[in-house]
Order: sequence, then structure tokens, then C-alpha cells
Amino acid sequence: MPTTLTTEQAQEWLRPAIEEARQGLAEGGVPIGAAL
Repeated sequence: MPTTLTTEQAQEWLRPAIEEARQGLAEGGVPIGAAL
């Protein structure tokens, strides 16, 4: 099993976090939790 992420894997995992952050920001929140 590889110990590093490929660019594609990182993008796949970050995509939902970015969307959640955008949604939280649109609702007036501070989207720090989406990055954690």
C-alpha cells in the first residue's frame, strides 16, 4: 500500500471539504471545520 497520496486522490478527498466550506461560508459561518 502506498504511503503517499497521488494528486488525483488528494483532489478527490478535498473536493467535498471545499464544497462544505463554501456552503458554510455562504451561510455566514467560518468554514474552518471543513478543512480539519
